[in-house]
Amino acid sequence: MSGIAINFRERLAEKGLKVCHQHMSKILRNPFYCGMMAHNMLEGKVVEGNQEQLVSKEVFLKVNGLLKENPQGYRIKVKTRKSH
Repeated sequence: MSGIAINFRERLAEKGLKVCHQHMSKILRNPFYCGMMAHNMLEGKVVEGNQEQLVSKEVFLKVNGLLKENPQGYRIKVKTRKSH
């Protein structure tokens, strides 16, 4: 797990919230956790919220850039047998 995710999980634990590592990607993709709000009623706009930031905007953008590069999160290599 990356250092960003570990730090984020530690900050949540300090607030009494335990989050399993499977949910980290979903949480880090949501702009709510970096102090922003997005909703269908905002017609695609992302606006500044008044909630406490759990992750900085810089980290949010960095993580989402990395997730875009590999949207599956992992890859499975299939080994094939060569016929002789």
